[in-house]
Amino acid sequence: MGHELCGEVLELGKDVKHVKKGDIISAETHIACGHCFLCQTGNRHICINGKIFGVDVDGVFAEYAVVPGANAWILDEKIPKDFASVMEPLGNAVHTVLAGEITGNTVLVTGCGPIGVMSVAVSRICGATKII
Repeated sequence: MGHELCGEVLELGKDVKHVKKGDIISAETHIACGHCFLCQTGNRHICINGKIFGVDVDGVFAEYAVVPGANAWILDEKIPKDFASVMEPLGNAVHTVLAGEITGNTVLVTGCGPIGVMSVAVSRICGATKII
């Protein structure tokens, strides 16, 4: 259960080089194979062999979790830990909003769950003139 996370790195796998013990991380929740055509062309988020925390593998709503090194994002110390776990849904909102031309346009957000609310905020920051 759970796919949004923030935590302190306590242990490292032998091949993990870009993070160190004590780093505070969030993570990409799509675990990619790294070998398929989509992964090889920079589209790891839609890997045909991909797995998702809390769906295909153990989730991160736990005291301890295992995160593949390739999925770990070191957080800037200026980001409050209370906000860090929402990096993944915020990323969804940003990615979706930036897929089209926003500045000066009307934006329709259908559904105001967490990602929808974040999409409204991102649309406003990006210059949408009207948000429905």
